[in-house]
Amino acid sequence: MTAMAPDHRRRWSALAIGALAVALAAATAGAALGISTVRAQVQLRAEAPVSPGGTGPGADRLAINSPAVARNPRRAGNIVVASRIEAPGRGASLAWSNDDGSTWGHSDLPLPHGLDHPYDPDVAFAPDGTLHVVYVNLHGLGNTPDHLWLSHSGDGGRNLSPPVLVTGSLAFQPRLAVGPQGTVFVTWLQGVGLGQLSLVGAPSPIMAATSSDAGRSFSSPVQVSDVARVRVGAATPVVASDGSLVVLYEDFGGDVRDFQNLDGPVWTDPFALVMTRSDDAGETFTPGRVIDSAVVPAERFVAFAPPFPSFAAGADGSLVVAWADARHGEPDVLLSRSADLGGSWSSPVVVNSDPVGHGVEHRLPAAAVAPGGRIDVLFLDNRLQPSGPGLDAHLASSADSGNTFTDQRLSRSSFDGRIGPAIVSGHVAPDLGQRLGLTSDDDHALAAWTDTTLGSLTAVRQDVALVRVGVSGQSRLGGILASLALLAVAAVAAGAALAALQPARARALGAGAAALLRRGGGPLLRRPAARAGTAAGARPPTPVVASFHLRLGSRRYPVVLPKLRDPRLHVAACLLSVQVLGQTSLNFQISVAQILLSLGVCAVLELGITFVQLRVFIWPASALLTGNGVALIFRVPGTQHGDWWSLRGAGIFVFAAAFSLLSKYLLRLRGRHLFNPSNLGLVVCFLLFGSTRVDP
Repeated sequence: MTAMAPDHRRRWSALAIGALAVALAAATAGAALGISTVRAQVQLRAEAPVSPGGTGPGADRLAINSPAVARNPRRAGNIVVASRIEAPGRGASLAWSNDDGSTWGHSDLPLPHGLDHPYDPDVAFAPDGTLHVVYVNLHGLGNTPDHLWLSHSGDGGRNLSPPVLVTGSLAFQPRLAVGPQGTVFVTWLQGVGLGQLSLVGAPSPIMAATSSDAGRSFSSPVQVSDVARVRVGAATPVVASDGSLVVLYEDFGGDVRDFQNLDGPVWTDPFALVMTRSDDAGETFTPGRVIDSAVVPAERFVAFAPPFPSFAAGADGSLVVAWADARHGEPDVLLSRSADLGGSWSSPVVVNSDPVGHGVEHRLPAAAVAPGGRIDVLFLDNRLQPSGPGLDAHLASSADSGNTFTDQRLSRSSFDGRIGPAIVSGHVAPDLGQRLGLTSDDDHALAAWTDTTLGSLTAVRQDVALVRVGVSGQSRLGGILASLALLAVAAVAAGAALAALQPARARALGAGAAALLRRGGGPLLRRPAARAGTAAGARPPTPVVASFHLRLGSRRYPVVLPKLRDPRLHVAACLLSVQVLGQTSLNFQISVAQILLSLGVCAVLELGITFVQLRVFIWPASALLTGNGVALIFRVPGTQHGDWWSLRGAGIFVFAAAFSLLSKYLLRLRGRHLFNPSNLGLVVCFLLFGSTRVDP
């Protein structure tokens, strides 16, 4: 076989590297734009211990569920999770984090002297960053709601104000919303009479109260639900984009079986989802508008603690409602959307991606709308164990206004849905709570659910698991910019390859530069020995040819690009491939900005050092490998996949890259550096900064 001529080999190698660069850039652009699908990508670090249970005495009997999640609009790292404590004795948990969920503190909900047992909390932030918490206190052996209270916090949940009374006794299912001017809205189900796990006497309506002074006082209660609807509940208030208060509630129709705690199977007649609105800050409400009148219940429930449908408002005037519905045989998650503030509603679509009618049960959906319009829905299902008790948390996302969804598992392992506090009624399964928690921004979602991994059938322990999920395909601008950044890196590689196609046009640099290139660098800021000759008997260095010259002022400086056969180019291509895959599909917890920062620091330092030594611009191939080695391993806690331009821990990245690069010039023996530069820099940083500031 005839050997390929050197020029042809050079040409084909150049074209291959150029094609690889273009392919990598195209893959990055396609993945970042997310044109066809949205994919939820789960953080790799373990879930933070949101629940206060720990491992001490009685921890196996602690049951916490029904999480509500809120993020501070003024401090993105401030997250609050409020949950119900169901055992061993009812109470409330308020957990807060100031570092994006890496660590958690817990605060007690305040009550007036002589009262105890706060219960059933809900949380929301005002636009100015004030946290509001609404909750009841329980009294008596029957754990009856005594009063409904609201407290607020100016420091993200660490310290809470004395409580303000919202209303009196028998206030069930309290929920909270805050308007753009700081107006606080509270809704609840007002009980009239109680029986054994039942509501008795006159119909129990849904009520609302409003505070126009940031929660310091409240108006007299106003009825929200239609008078003609006698069995209602599960109300959720939201503030629409036009500032109006919109309340979703469920009309349970003729379901006397659950409301009176009677024997029998799941009620078969349909329920209805009803929406009402107030355009005068909660003083009056419109007659209820039915969103869906064919809701088929999926389970028995206690009248004053039903599973909640989920209601969310978008910045574009949209409203979405998601609920569990058994109209197809087993409960699926359905979603309906309004694009005109509730004036009209779409036909419901199935959110879960597993086939309908295959016996998989889906429970407790929670919906959220990101500022850019993406719709997220969190829910539990048993698709991995269709005939067993194992549940998993899944997040579904839609980039096309709720027409189609893709979902992905969030929980690391399945957990037993039979574990939980037993309900005295024999008709109701162990309690996993009334809701899940979800809040979304354009790049991420915070998802919280009840998890029984640490429990057993004899120990009712339930915990709240929370993950921060990066969702690709939604931050269009961020995705485009990230693509362009990696495209620029790829284009430089392609340019270096194409430059090799040009004939040599410059002079040899001489012995000093050749030796420097061959050794990978010389002593810091030290000029090489005289270039004119070599010592007697020494092997003459291979001349290095400049690819072209760069004119700066009146002087021309040689510019040296690597040869196509330089193994550093091959390694760089592999590392670039890994970084692109990490950003597009492998969920690397590092931003494009952090990668470019690491590369840039190493490249600039090496360019400067070699120029000072030799007055030559030499392509920093070794430095780029060092910077890439740092970026491949180094992580700063709190950086999530999809944070394209996060500079979290920028100083640490600069230090790691600079220390790594400089070590090969400063720590030398017999003309060679002693350690792999990036490995040395990483080890020093891990030892110096500790696991709370850096991760491998």
